[in-house]
Amino acid sequence: MANLEELAGLINGNVDNEGLRSKVLAAAQIKANLIIAELSPSAPRLAWAQGTLQNPNSATDELYHFAIAANNTATIGNITGAIDSDIQDNVNTAVEKLYP
Repeated sequence: MANLEELAGLINGNVDNEGLRSKVLAAAQIKANLIIAELSPSAPRLAWAQGTLQNPNSATDELYHFAIAANNTATIGNITGAIDSDIQDNVNTAVEKLYP
């Protein structure tokens, strides 16, 4: 299990995190595309999706922190090496909670 100092290092970029950030960025784009394809997305969801597609780094920052927090019981190696489906699940959960 990662301790708070290790998690902070991951958040602050003191631990190599580019692979994880890249996965979160791609997962956010996928989720945004799914929301836009919904029959009647709520205004907050549609705004988030449009903003994410226009400025992917903004959403990546927000969701990256969520993914780290959601996996706080894992080791840093497990967090940074998370498989694509786990990251997509983290992003999907965050968006569903933050943008109902």
